[in-house]
This record gives sequence, structure tokens and C-alpha cells, in this order.
Amino acid sequence: MAAAFQKHKFGWTLITAAILLGLSAALLPWKPWVEGRLKGLFEAQGLTDVRLTLSHVGLTTMTLEDITFGNTAPLTLKNVTLDYSMAALLAGDVRGLTATGLSIEAHKQENAWNVIGLEHWENGTGKNAPFTLPITLDELNAIPLSNAQLNNSHAHIASDQWQLDLPLQLQWQKQPTPKVAYVASGIAFKTRNLGMTTGAATAEVLLKENDKRWEGSWSLQDIHVTGTSPTIPALNGGGELSLQSDQARITGQLHDAAKTYTMAFAVNYLFAAPDKSAVVITDFLMPWNGGSLAAHNVRIPLSGQAPIDVTLRINQVSADTLMQQLTGKRASATGKISGTLPATLEPDGSIVFHEGTLHAEEPGTITMSPEVIPGDNEQVALVREVLKDFHYTSLAMQLNSGEGHRLELRMNLEGNNPQVQAGRRVKINVNLNGDVLDFVQQNLLWLSDPQKIMERGKNANP
Repeated sequence: MAAAFQKHKFGWTLITAAILLGLSAALLPWKPWVEGRLKGLFEAQGLTDVRLTLSHVGLTTMTLEDITFGNTAPLTLKNVTLDYSMAALLAGDVRGLTATGLSIEAHKQENAWNVIGLEHWENGTGKNAPFTLPITLDELNAIPLSNAQLNNSHAHIASDQWQLDLPLQLQWQKQPTPKVAYVASGIAFKTRNLGMTTGAATAEVLLKENDKRWEGSWSLQDIHVTGTSPTIPALNGGGELSLQSDQARITGQLHDAAKTYTMAFAVNYLFAAPDKSAVVITDFLMPWNGGSLAAHNVRIPLSGQAPIDVTLRINQVSADTLMQQLTGKRASATGKISGTLPATLEPDGSIVFHEGTLHAEEPGTITMSPEVIPGDNEQVALVREVLKDFHYTSLAMQLNSGEGHRLELRMNLEGNNPQVQAGRRVKINVNLNGDVLDFVQQNLLWLSDPQKIMERGKNANP
């Protein structure tokens, strides 16, 4: 299909071959000569090491088998059948083409895509000419095919960051309404430690000549994502497709059956500038730690070489689960936590946090193991006692990535321990560094003693 859209040179080669075969069908021995002639036609377009077998030729059909292009890792095509009439051939048209068993390997090398077996193929537009889609009836009429099918085929596409295995099952028709349809199952995508497979996949676009675009819809069923924690249930999705001459736009949504996991997105792919193409996640929602995690308008460059900025919105997550995760299970708490975490995902996979703020939505309790609070002076001992059973009225946390991208968490607590100092209200600021609880007491403000508040305020570290 792609070759037909590339100024149709490949299609004209097949038509020329069919005319030659139709005129020579009655002549013997014709088969070796015709096979040699076909190889010469393909090689004239830059295809190398062409091998094929002519298994059938007649006045209305021709079949080629075991076609390969290239040497060490050739592009292969099991079967091609042309359906024609002599009148149509002489008028420069073929009724139909059916191809089976196409195997494509494409790799990105030095910012350029390379299709194995087609390295030297001249597609009729010039090596540096951008790919374009036909968007008018005049452009479609220049394609010498009324309809075409690609069956039981497969493409493996890989870059440094990701790889895609794509079953190919395509149908194309020029009449009565120009249409391209895709139906397959078993798409597989992998990047770093994240993987995805699908069940049934469909897509169909129709030509809207007045709008100079192809428009249609797509759907994906039974999507399974691996490499995540927690495990994501099976997803389904669908949306719209819009194809212009120089770009493709895909919009849609993915969600599980209960719609606890949802994602709305838009993909804009520029044929001439793939490095400027991007996916925008307009809305994202998933359950997390007893609450939810959301994000909006996250732009992900398809080049894979740029950082990704995202603001995570945390809503009513379990304070206990969050504190245990942050402290290596050395602290527990009650209540719910909400807030925002601005972050950057670097190309190497590391995450940098930028002054995120979380807060408790209502009063609760927090308990920290005394042995993890360093120090042996009287004030530290008092802090240990207070934090054995701290009843907070206010809890706020600020997250940031410090030197070496090490996570730093500053926690501000206000409240009391009913069993310490007659339950006096206190304000405590502590730092947690990384995944291991590492308390450094910064200040202890006894709200009931204004003089101590002033003294501690003068000496407190920021």
C-alpha cells in the first residue's frame, strides 16, 4: 500500500509485467524469460538481489510467489496475484492486487529509517522528498489499481527507545467511495520495561475530498499492559482518525471496564518531520494508594530524546500507605493526602521532582519508630516521645529532587501527643531523605511559649 502511494512506480512496474506476460502467454519457453524480465524491472528501481517465481499467468490473472528483495536480511513477500483484463491493462489500469505474507523489518539509524531489503529503492519521489498521501480523486486516479489487499503480513519496527510488532491486514478500494481499512489482532509494543499487547484492532478511513483529508475511526480491544505497578486491568479504546497529505492525527480514549483507569490522548504525526511529532495525553486517571492519580495535557515527543514535564495530581490517597512507601515502613499514619507533584521524566528514565506540595485533608495520627530518629540530647528524646503517637491537626509535605536527583521530603506537622507534656500543641518540621527515614530535627516550636517560638525561629535552618 505504501508503495502505491509513492508516485505509483511499483504499480506501473506490475502493469508492464502483466502486459508482457499476457502477450507472451502462448509462447514457449516463456517462463524463464519472463522471470528474468520481471527481475530486471524491479532492479531498475534500485531493488537488489531480486528473487521470485512466476507460478501462473493468464489473460486475466498473474501470480508471483516467494519474492525477496535484498540479501543478508531480505524483505520477503510470499504471494502476489494481479487481477486484470486486457482492455484495462491497455488503458493503464489493474482491477485488483492481492499480496500475502509480506514481512517488513524497519530500523531507525542515525535519525533515518531504514527498511531492510529496500535500502536502495528509488520510490519515484527522490530520496529526500517527504512522504505524502493522495487526498483528491485526481491523485487517486493516478494509482493504477481499483482495489488491493494485503493479507497475513507483518511489520517489525524498532528504534533505540521502542519496538513495535504490527500484523498487517489491509484493504483498499477506489470505488464507489475511496476507502482504506485495517483489521488485525496481536499488536505488540515495548519500550524500556513497559510492554503492551492487544486483541482485535480495527481502523477505517474514507476520503473527504472537499476537506482534502481522509477521515474515519479506530478501535482496540483487550489491551494488556505489562511492567507496571500496580497491575493495570485489560483496557479497551477507540477514537477518530484524520489523515492529510503531510500529517496524521489520531484522537481517542482508553479505559478499563470499570473506568477507574482512563486516558484521553491526541497524536499528531508529521510525515516530513517525525522528530517534531508528539503524543499529548489530555487527561489521565488511575487508582493509586487508595485514592487516585491524575494528569492533564502531558506532551510526549515521539523522538524519545526530550524530557517530559508532567504535573501529577494526587487525590485522597492513604496517608499510611504513602508514609510507609516514603520511609521504608518506618512510619504509619491515618487520614487522606492530596496535592500536586510537578515532575520531569528525563530521557534516561530518571524522575526529577519540582517543589511538590501535599497536605492532609483532615486531622489524623502519625507514628514514627523512635529508634530511627538520630541524636541523644534532651530535645531529640522529646521529639521521639512526641512522634510515638502524634495527633496532627495539620500535615503538609514538600517534595523536591535535590543534588544527584535524590528525593527530599520536608514534613510540617502541627498537633500534639496526648501523653507528652500534658498534650501541649507543638509544631515540628522534619526532613526525610530518599527511601530510608533520616530525621534531622530543624525546629520544635512550643505554641504555648511565645519566647521559645521566637528563639527557635531565629536559629531554625530553612
